[in-house]
Amino acid sequence: MLPGVTFDRFGSRTFVNPEKVKPEEKKQAHDAIEAARTAMLSCNYDVLVLDEVNVAVSWKLIDVEDVSTIN
Repeated sequence: MLPGVTFDRFGSRTFVNPEKVKPEEKKQAHDAIEAARTAMLSCNYDVLVLDEVNVAVSWKLIDVEDVSTIN
């Protein structure tokens, strides 16, 4: 409950097994990156935090290029 701060949550509430990533988990990560891209391009935010995006890349849920080319 912070004024001027919005939160969006993506993914499931269950643990992702990096050894057995499911297609729906990859889709959720892709949807999160697309939402981040939309938020960034909207110019409605001063700061955009992609919490745990490094884990998503490390576990092959998304490619690093998806993050580095977010604009």
